[in-house]
Amino acid sequence: MHPLDVFSASRRRGPPPSRSGNLPEERPDPPMVVVYRLSGLDGEATEPIIDALETDSQEDLDLEALYKSTEILGDVGGLEVLLALLSVVGSWGDDAETAVREPALKLLRACCEVSKNRSILAATPGTLSILLDCAASAFEHAHDSVVAVESAESLLIASEKILAVQSVGQVGESLAEVPEHDAPIQANVTEILSRIHVFLGRLSAVSSTKAEASILHLLPFLIQGIPAAVQAAIEHFSFDWTHVDQVEKHQKVARQFATVLVAAPP
Repeated sequence: MHPLDVFSASRRRGPPPSRSGNLPEERPDPPMVVVYRLSGLDGEATEPIIDALETDSQEDLDLEALYKSTEILGDVGGLEVLLALLSVVGSWGDDAETAVREPALKLLRACCEVSKNRSILAATPGTLSILLDCAASAFEHAHDSVVAVESAESLLIASEKILAVQSVGQVGESLAEVPEHDAPIQANVTEILSRIHVFLGRLSAVSSTKAEASILHLLPFLIQGIPAAVQAAIEHFSFDWTHVDQVEKHQKVARQFATVLVAAPP
């Protein structure tokens, strides 16, 4: 019953007429007293309290255990085959290659959730170069294709996970001390500059916060030791900082620049 109906039924009934037949004197109704039951405080409320619905989100699962079966790929050389397959993809749109490319990307993402696979990929020469080339190619040929953009973002996220493993072994070493063949990202200057311009151009339109973070975390390793690349990054993040509190676009760029600085290796 609605509370108002309860009030009307229980509180608004006047006393019965007096024996003299005169109507009772009208008095204002007293305020209605509402008693709230405080569950669990007096020991009487024993039913469970549901604060939130359970979720089956994959983010809540142990991804390492979930994809542990993909370790077999690393044991039999399947990860190298997977990289070779992605490196020959010619189109990143919604076309005939989707039947091969999409499962390969899903398998790569699954493999990158397992530490053993990440270690194998990190130790494989050219892994990051292949993945970043594929990501840049997908962005360049996107042409408003959601499929292409999602593919590029998946490749960037996988690249960041692999880079994190490679960087662990170089903690404490300066960039100048890391041999060229052991550098996390290997490519010639022209290729690196091309990647940087593509990734910087996507920062303002990237659809995934994870992909945005991956670009920003990868950027310091892309530009390391290359003056032209450093200059391109500086120009991208340059604006009138005196108005950073007044322009929302500038605030976003400032946050991105801060992320790059934090991700920069020692």
